[in-house]
Amino acid sequence: MNIGALRRMVHGFTAPCWEPGKYGCALTFEEWSAAEDQLQEIETRGLKLEGLCRELIEILETVESTDEGREFHPTTINSCRVLTCERLGKIIPEIKRLSKIED
Repeated sequence: MNIGALRRMVHGFTAPCWEPGKYGCALTFEEWSAAEDQLQEIETRGLKLEGLCRELIEILETVESTDEGREFHPTTINSCRVLTCERLGKIIPEIKRLSKIED
């Protein structure tokens, strides 16, 4: 979602009001500017996080072959806690879904 769409969704309008309270506007120009800066920062952080998630999944899903032709995953996450492994089994597909990573 781009910032404009987010702005319309959150505020219901697309431009700052020069007169607070007029035309149903509740933000001053300064407040609007600060909100736009915050939305830009959120979008930037979200894109960085999505890229990091893609990189992590790519590393975890790397498959290599032995000299005998057997495939294996060289990078794994291990835990002696069974419930932790079960949680990871649910978390990683959700990260893939939210990051729009195809199988």
